[in-house]
Amino acid sequence: MRYLLVLLLLLMVAPAGLQGQHIAWSDVPLTWAEFRGKPLSGARHHAETHCVMEAQAETEQGQLVFEVVCYFISERSWTLNHNSTELLQHEQLHFDLAEVYTRELRKRLSSLQGPNQKIQQEFRQLFNQLNDEL
Repeated sequence: MRYLLVLLLLLMVAPAGLQGQHIAWSDVPLTWAEFRGKPLSGARHHAETHCVMEAQAETEQGQLVFEVVCYFISERSWTLNHNSTELLQHEQLHFDLAEVYTRELRKRLSSLQGPNQKIQQEFRQLFNQLNDEL
C-alpha cells in the first residue's frame, strides 16, 4: 500500500503545490535562471523562494517506510534583481533551511514504531510541530 502525503512546509505559502518545475535540494546551489515566477504587483521584497516538503510512505514487510524530500518551486520563486550574488546566497539559505527541517522530519520519522494508524497520527503531529517551529 502506498500513501502520498504532500506536505507544504513553505517559507512563503504556495497553495498550488508541486506544479511546474520543482528541484530537489542538493549540494548544487540555485541559480537565478531557476527563479521563473512573476512577482506580485507591489512586491515588498527583491526576491522570494518557495519550497515544499513532500513525504511519501509505503509499507515494506509490515513497516511504514518514509521518504521525505525538500523541493524548490521554480514557477513560484522570483527575483527583481538577477545580478546580486548576495541576494542569491540569501535565497539559497531559505532553501537550505527548508532542507534542515526536512532532515529533522526524516530523523523523527525514523524513530516511529507501532501500528500504521498510530504512526500516521504521530507523523501528522511531528509535521505540525516542525511547521510551528519554522
